[in-house]
Amino acid sequence: MKSLKISPTFSLPFDSVNDVIAIVGRRGRGKTTTAVVLVEEIDEFGGRFVIADPVGVWWGLKSSKNGQKKGIAIVVMGGEHADVPLEETSGKVIADFVIDPTSPNVVLDFRGFRKAQMTRFMVDFLEQLYHKNRAPLHVVLDEADQFAPQRVMGETARLVGATEDVCKMGRARGLHPILITQRPAALNKNVLTQAGVLISHQLTGPQDRKALDEWIRANAEESERDKFLETIPTLERGVAWFWQPENGTFELVNVRDRHTYDSSSTPKTGIVHAPKVLAEVDLEALKIKIAATIEKAKLTDPKELQRTIVNLKKQLSEKQSVLITGSIKEKRIEIPILKDAQIKRLETLFNKMTIEAKRHGNAMNIFWGNQNELAESFLKTISIIKQPAKITPLKTLRQEVSIHQNVQSIILDESKKFPHGEHKVLVAIAQHPSGITREQTTILTAYKTSTRNAYILRLMQRGYITESGDNLIVTDKGQQQLGADFEQLPTGDALRDYWLTHLPKGEREVFSAACDVYPKEVSREQIGEITGYKTSTRNAYILRLKTRKIINVNSTGIQASEMVFN
Repeated sequence: MKSLKISPTFSLPFDSVNDVIAIVGRRGRGKTTTAVVLVEEIDEFGGRFVIADPVGVWWGLKSSKNGQKKGIAIVVMGGEHADVPLEETSGKVIADFVIDPTSPNVVLDFRGFRKAQMTRFMVDFLEQLYHKNRAPLHVVLDEADQFAPQRVMGETARLVGATEDVCKMGRARGLHPILITQRPAALNKNVLTQAGVLISHQLTGPQDRKALDEWIRANAEESERDKFLETIPTLERGVAWFWQPENGTFELVNVRDRHTYDSSSTPKTGIVHAPKVLAEVDLEALKIKIAATIEKAKLTDPKELQRTIVNLKKQLSEKQSVLITGSIKEKRIEIPILKDAQIKRLETLFNKMTIEAKRHGNAMNIFWGNQNELAESFLKTISIIKQPAKITPLKTLRQEVSIHQNVQSIILDESKKFPHGEHKVLVAIAQHPSGITREQTTILTAYKTSTRNAYILRLMQRGYITESGDNLIVTDKGQQQLGADFEQLPTGDALRDYWLTHLPKGEREVFSAACDVYPKEVSREQIGEITGYKTSTRNAYILRLKTRKIINVNSTGIQASEMVFN
């Protein structure tokens, strides 16, 4: 089993870095070294990472500890040691570059950026990562309180929201954050509470310890809490508590030295040191790859397609005007509406849109559905106007004009087949007149969160459902769509039987153990005894069931959801 060697006597299971990790500690007590050790271990196993570095201290990964050998192959973007420059407006493009699994690991060095510039970049960067990434990627946020401060003001609100999305829901998209801060009290609590692993060096500030205490009370035992809070004010440099309640890890560790160059060490008077050897970067290949990323971003940008459609619409309007106001006499008129190269580019763009829609799954399919139909209609129209225009009797003219008018009806037509996924979600909501929450919708339909939310959004756009507080409620229009005698989804015993029949074996056995004692709770230890699963396996199944919303998990035990019984 793969593990991360943190010290000669302590290793962390590799799966731990797939959880949200929070590394805290006073300045100069070793938290950056601990983070570097984690990154070195991730790189050792071929893991991919990107580091947001507001201070400019992570470039040393490129060299060995003594500066005499190559270190880790990374690309430094921005800062005093940049391989390539970093612009505040390039957040989305750099995110697309990082998302590509063939790209090298990246350090984003913001030294020299003003806070507003860094905020602008990181908003675009994190939002693009969240929406487009799917392959495993470790996102290291040094000085994380700068990206998610407790006090949210102005433009910071959007950055905090993007950071929270990455921490709260990023795992399903392959994103695994590592948060580093010397001030836990300054880190937004909605972000800090997402941590599944806490690594704490020395902390002396009462507010910082109080911030951690809230995390401890929600995740750990009282005896461990007392020991932790008693010792953290006096921990020596390089010593930290490693705490992962889910797998029972609670250990005081003297973290090993880093293998790469310490570019974060405090400068001292009269001493100038710099590594002599750095990992090489193929700048020419990098330049080509970034250029390709920029071009791809243009071809997959919805705004680019919309601009093309607007231009076509304008030219079509001009074409109609010429046809309608012309003489009825039969006469051939050459009207150069579009050149062959322009038509070919539009067709290429349309094909790429189709590929992107398939790759992005259900949520993007819902958006691109209308766009594809609209583009197809325009392509049909182009094939007509591409031919030399021929003035024909008025009846035929009206038929040609009606083709253009049908473009608008594509989007507005609701008579088309109602998609199965939307129907299923609408039924789940309609069979509860007082409304249900999104989580209850997940239980009834078995859809993943992203899929469920996509269908809910589409139903709202159709006017079939509305949201009141936390509840989703069917509208009269939605009820009319279903009819009076629609077939309802299973609830209560039937819903429980559905889950017990369709869950994978491991999840089914854990869920069954929780159902057998309902409404009482069953402890993690009891589940282990009943199923025979090891702690890590058992906890993995519990986490999956929690994601499905069919169990409730708290510090005292596991309880089956009330909805599968009532």
